Parts: sequence; C-alpha cells; structure tokens
Amino acid sequence: MSAANPLVNFSGVLGNNVLSVGADLSFNTATGNFTRINTGLTPLSNTAVGAEFTHRFSTNENTLTIGTQHALDPLTTLKVRVDNYEKASAFIQHECRPKSFFTVSGEVDTKAIEKSAKVGLALALKPPSQHEI
Repeated sequence: MSAANPLVNFSGVLGNNVLSVGADLSFNTATGNFTRINTGLTPLSNTAVGAEFTHRFSTNENTLTIGTQHALDPLTTLKVRVDNYEKASAFIQHECRPKSFFTVSGEVDTKAIEKSAKVGLALALKPPSQHEI
C-alpha cells in the first residue's frame, strides 16, 4: 500500500461502571472498503465477548469470528472462538510467575471432525528483573 492510498484506522471504547463497548475499524482509502471490523462487549466482570469481521481482497473471502474469554482466577484465563468456517479453537493460559505463562491450546475443524485436531503447549518465561532478585 502506498502513502497516496493509506489505511485509516479508528478504535474506541465507551463504558460506565456496568458495561464497556468497543470497536476497531480499518478503512482502505484506495478501494473504499473496510478491511477490518472488530467489536467487543464487556460486562464489568471476569468475562468478555467479542467479534471480528475481516475481508481478504486477494481471495474475496469474508470471515466472521466470535469469541469469549473468562478469567477463571486472577492468574488463569480461558479463551474460546469459532468462525463461520466452523473452526473452533480454545486455550487456557496460566501465569505461573510474573509475566511467565504456561498455555495449552487446541483447534478443530468441526466440518471435518474425523481429521486430526491441532494441540499446542507453550511455555513463555521472562527472567526476573534486577529488583526482583
């Protein structure tokens, strides 16, 4: 994309002591189309719900993804999402020490359940800072 045809991005959140609503939009000035539309709705609790709509110009393909996350406790988060191609994925992440995480994830194509699902494990460690030693 050249400087003569930039993307225009907008994002914002409005909320009060009960609910927050947000959006993130990207507009391609060359084509006059939105390239990304994200929205989110969060009751002020341990749960958040969001959606994303994307359009890929190279394949003329649209994708709608809906997801949610829930804080099981202050150190553990569960996230789940599904898209319009019926791919479902989830992960659970635990902060085992400050800024160090252990994650278990998985993805399955619900239209081809007989195929292998993807499973992942991740460990991200951040060394302690000098003042933590």
